Amino acid sequence: MIGITGGEPHAVISPTGTRVLYASDWSGAQDGHSIDCYVVELPINVSFVNSLIEESSINHTIYPNPSDNIAVVEFDNKNNLSFSYSLFNFQGQLVANEIEQNSSSFSINKDDLPEGVYFYSLIFSDGSFLNGKIIFN
Repeated sequence: MIGITGGEPHAVISPTGTRVLYASDWSGAQDGHSIDCYVVELPINVSFVNSLIEESSINHTIYPNPSDNIAVVEFDNKNNLSFSYSLFNFQGQLVANEIEQNSSSFSINKDDLPEGVYFYSLIFSDGSFLNGKIIFN
């Protein structure tokens, strides 16, 4: 990358969301030449993760978070809509999904899942959605 000066590192996510492009000039020389340049392939699409953490307009609460075993998600469902629930690991892989009927809460069970960050997504029958994050210890 040309034009990196003063030892500042720069990282940019590729347009496809699958690579991080990194360059720096830690030498401190003001010559504009990069002495460190890396391309990191990501195991997931960053755009996909960003879509999972996008804020929804549905008020909701998750507790406990972090959780050792079971977490409960409560939300407004005044119209008693059915919804599908999906749970994704940090690599964007689907690890659980269910269809629920007329409920305003559901439980996320750790079961045999490894510790880590997970993203849940609910899609209601009217097209509205709710996204969130749970950490399992």
